[in-house]
Amino acid sequence: MAFKWSLRTVKMVSIFYDGLYLICGLIAIILGARVIGSLNNNVNVQPQATVHSLATALIIFGFVIFVVSVVGSYSVIKDSEKGLIVFGVALGAFIILKIIVAIIILSFMNDAITVSRNEITKVFDAGESAKDSIDNVQRAYECCGLNGYNYWADNDGYLPPTCCSDERDDCQTNRAFPIGCADKVSSAIEGMGTTVSLVLFGISFFEIAGLILSVCLKNSWKNEIRREEFTEA
Repeated sequence: MAFKWSLRTVKMVSIFYDGLYLICGLIAIILGARVIGSLNNNVNVQPQATVHSLATALIIFGFVIFVVSVVGSYSVIKDSEKGLIVFGVALGAFIILKIIVAIIILSFMNDAITVSRNEITKVFDAGESAKDSIDNVQRAYECCGLNGYNYWADNDGYLPPTCCSDERDDCQTNRAFPIGCADKVSSAIEGMGTTVSLVLFGISFFEIAGLILSVCLKNSWKNEIRREEFTEA
């Protein structure tokens, strides 16, 4: 009786864990989708493309997490030992993969920020020929000028409508976005990179717990089979 209670407890904890794991996957998908939705449809500008790529990676990981959690729940509910083995192997592989990806993101974040600042500078230096790209960046990141609205004052004194939230034709400095696009884009990339890395590390922690639970459950099933065989003998 005590053994059956122990097995039932492990199964309930495993199902509860799989539910949390599934929620983590959904959160990752929603977070990535919201970031992509906040960007302008034109992602040809390098900084936007970088953030877009990070958000897409987060959605992919979230989807994989969702699928793995469903497989784990099915295996526990149906008492499928093979399914549990597949779940454990997949979980172990994804733990290693996510930790590697998180470390790579953190390691190359400064390089990505430097490249993005250089790309933004090139866009603004292009002037009128890159007007659409400049407007897209200012609109998407709610920024004004390369280093602030004084950038336009140093040029012709005219503030583009996209420097204001309502995109009015007579956009003035007292209504303009106070932060320059170089700093805003850098902050966006740093924030997104840090968020993705923390999410990956956090999910990996849950996965390690799930891996331990799957091993415990598999051992519990084996012990139950041995117990039944011993009783029948």
